[in-house]
Amino acid sequence: MTTLGRMLIGLLVAAVFYACGATSERATTTASAKVGDELRLKTGSSSDTPNQPIAVSVTQVVDPAESEGIAPDVRVVAVQLRYVNRGSGIYSDSVINAVKLFDQHGRGFGFSVIGTTAGPNFPGGSVRLAPGETARDFVGFSVPTGSTIVKVRVALDSGYGGSGVWAVH
Repeated sequence: MTTLGRMLIGLLVAAVFYACGATSERATTTASAKVGDELRLKTGSSSDTPNQPIAVSVTQVVDPAESEGIAPDVRVVAVQLRYVNRGSGIYSDSVINAVKLFDQHGRGFGFSVIGTTAGPNFPGGSVRLAPGETARDFVGFSVPTGSTIVKVRVALDSGYGGSGVWAVH
């Protein structure tokens, strides 16, 4: 078979997979909301319970929050999240890996503060919910004093599931 023939077969196979709706392991859809809104996200296909609906809300952003041992050039921001397992299987995820804050310059900030005065943290930094169960706790972040937080991103299953973005200001 010629090189051109192999290329045409490869393109045909790719077109068939595309037409059938085949996707990569990583979820690409991101929903948008404002603080207080609930988004229904789906767990990733590599999850123990794939494609399960999980309702996620950023219910509160406390800026600034208080915590011990923080450097003078940073402040603490605490984000309260609410997860509701709307699926039929157990949902388990590392919340501290799932949440990221972004400032006005597009810089991202991951989890970095164990405890704040805003409220309780997720036990062990994770969530485990049976069908119908709800969890609501805080995640803390260290942010430079000159940064303005403009959005919160939550990505289920360490980024392999659905994700949502909540506008803060």
